[in-house]
Amino acid sequence: MPSTASIGGAAADATLALFLNGVLPDISNRIWTVARAAMLRPDGTLDRRRFWPVDTGDYRFSRAASCTAVAAAAIAGVGRAFGRRSSTLHRSGG
Repeated sequence: MPSTASIGGAAADATLALFLNGVLPDISNRIWTVARAAMLRPDGTLDRRRFWPVDTGDYRFSRAASCTAVAAAAIAGVGRAFGRRSSTLHRSGG
């Protein structure tokens, strides 16, 4: 699955992975895996060019919205990292 790098950068990928996590956790995990690989340089550091500056309403551009979207998806995906069948946002039975 190609990354959406050309239409929103890391925020677009992370937001899609976050919201699909509840209904399609396998697809969400695949999107997150591809997005995470695109966000990292070969040396393991973050590629800031993938975190697009966004105008959050104060007429200034900031990478804060992009970083927040990625952080939310990373937190939601923690369940997969520890081998649980689904993430914390995808639970059955309450």
